[in-house]
Amino acid sequence: MLRRFFNTDSFFTLLLTFAAMQVLQLVALRVDFLNPLARSIADFHLTDVVFSGLRTVERTDTNIVLVNIAELNRAEIARQIRRITDVSPKVIGIDAFFLREKSPELDDNLAAALSNAPNVVLCSKIRYNAGSARFDAPIYSHQKFSHGKASGFANLINEDETDYKTVRKFSPVEQAGEKQELCFAAAIAKIADSAATARLLRRGNYLETINFTGNYGRFYTLDANTLLDDSADLSFAHNKIVVFGYLGRYLGQTDLTDRFFTPLNERPAGRTLPDMYGVVIHANIISMILREDYVNVIPDWSEITLNICMAYCFIVLFNWLYVYKSRWYDTVSVLVQLGLSLFLLLCQYLLFELYRFNLGLSLCVIIIALSGNVLEVYHDIIKNFVRNTHFFCKRKRSPDICNE
Repeated sequence: MLRRFFNTDSFFTLLLTFAAMQVLQLVALRVDFLNPLARSIADFHLTDVVFSGLRTVERTDTNIVLVNIAELNRAEIARQIRRITDVSPKVIGIDAFFLREKSPELDDNLAAALSNAPNVVLCSKIRYNAGSARFDAPIYSHQKFSHGKASGFANLINEDETDYKTVRKFSPVEQAGEKQELCFAAAIAKIADSAATARLLRRGNYLETINFTGNYGRFYTLDANTLLDDSADLSFAHNKIVVFGYLGRYLGQTDLTDRFFTPLNERPAGRTLPDMYGVVIHANIISMILREDYVNVIPDWSEITLNICMAYCFIVLFNWLYVYKSRWYDTVSVLVQLGLSLFLLLCQYLLFELYRFNLGLSLCVIIIALSGNVLEVYHDIIKNFVRNTHFFCKRKRSPDICNE
């Protein structure tokens, strides 16, 4: 039984499938019109299908209010902050940088508004220094605005990477220079619920998978002009987490500024346009921390090993079908490939939905999709070629083997 399972045909088919994957990737990346498609597919995870189409839509998170700063100047942002401060929010987060001084009329208004607002968190930025192999000290807004204020780095994992990269994870904390800097979302959550944030840090994960629950419609959202209207009732923001950030020139407008791909994209593979503003990603992270609804994962090496072992088992099945049920191989193998792919997707969905466990099975699905044809190439071409080579005949020293 073990000899049938651990056989050279299945092993070499697995190796050839990996080789085929590399060849296809190289060809796609070198052909200009295939390059964007190859990159977007390479960035595709099966969990994206779960997030974008299979998950149950949750109700609005009433703990978080998003405020669009649009293209307002500093004096207008200051007016927004004062309006929110009047209703006593729990914490105010501002996903915007004020790096340099401008005119006193603009700066003094903003500095005064920030000074009078309690529990303000400003964003910082950290940069990786390849020479020292560590992050440099955080970059903050000008001291006129940031003095005495809490901060958190707003960097998202895909920044400075390819445009096709999807934001799926975040780093809760980084050592930046001589300081440990929380991420922007965790710094806000720490003021709102220090115990929940402490439990996040105790998990000890260098990266956490973001449990996305929705775009800006999932939260209370205010457009820029709403806060500038003195007649608008903002009492609902009392004791809420209010996060200021860019949501387009007006709500509903598609703007590529500070906008990213996420698993919620309506087209998980071959994406169209980035689907979520940075401030909304931060809001999803805050919501996850406060709900303590984390996504659990296994180490990358364990996941890859599991994918390869599962794929090998399926290749053994394909090999048995080819050798002993050759008449039915073409039809059955296609049905098995389709059925197994759907089954793996269902398993991944159930693990995520029921246990918040993210088990990536994309590698296994790709191997299954390719191995059926690769196995035929191996048996019909490569194996027959090896059998009929002069070297093989000489090694076996049999006059009949070349005439099989």
